[in-house]
Amino acid sequence: MKKIAVLLLLVLALAGCGKKESGVFTVQNDSSHTVTFKIGQDYKIEEYSIANGVSETIPWKQYVLFWTVSPKNIISCTENSNKAVITDKAPNYDYIIKNDVCNNLKILDGIYKNGDISEADRKFLLSENGSIVKQIALSKGEKAIKCFNKLDTDDIILLGEEFTISSAESASGKEEKCRECKTEDGKSFFYQIQLNADGKKFFTKEEISIKIKASSTNKYVYISRY
Repeated sequence: MKKIAVLLLLVLALAGCGKKESGVFTVQNDSSHTVTFKIGQDYKIEEYSIANGVSETIPWKQYVLFWTVSPKNIISCTENSNKAVITDKAPNYDYIIKNDVCNNLKILDGIYKNGDISEADRKFLLSENGSIVKQIALSKGEKAIKCFNKLDTDDIILLGEEFTISSAESASGKEEKCRECKTEDGKSFFYQIQLNADGKKFFTKEEISIKIKASSTNKYVYISRY
C-alpha cells in the first residue's frame, strides 16, 4: 500500500509539471501616440501596433514578456502580471543652450533629409511647451529648453538658413547652395561666403564645437566655432 501511495504521488507530481500556464495580457495605450510593442510568449516574439486611446488583449501561453519598441523617450509604462498601461512622459531634462555661432539656427530632432526629418530618423528628445517637436529655433545667446531624455553631443543636430551664390557671382561659374550651419556625418560645420582675388564668391567651411557641461545648478550645451 505504501508503495502504491508513493507511485500515485509521483504520477500527480509529473502531471503537475506538465501543466502549461496561459492567460490574457492587456495593453492599454493612454498616451498621445501610436505605439509599437512586442510580446514574448510560448517561445516566440510577436510585434503589435496600437493607436492612442485603444486597449488590446493578447492571449499567451507558458509565460508573457512585454516591451515597447517605438516611439522612444516620450512614453512610459506601468506594468503588472496581466496588464501594461502606456502614458505620455513629461520632458524633465533641463538644458541651457549657449549659441555663439549664428542667428536663425535650429536644433533638429533627427537627421535632415530631402527637406524634412523622417519619423524613422526621429530621436524624440526635443520639446516646446511640454510637447514633442521636430526642431527648436535658436538665436545667438542663451535659451532654456526641456528634453525627454539626457542629451549627448551626438544628439545635437544643427541646421542653419540656406545661402545661395549665383552662377554669375560664383568662383566656380556654377550656382552654389549651402546651409550656414549643418551637421554632416556626426560633425557640425559653419559655412561663410568669402571673396577671392577676382571678387568672386565661394564658401568656406569651419568645424563647430559642441560641448555639454554641468554646473552645480544647470546643464549647458555650448555651441561655438573653434
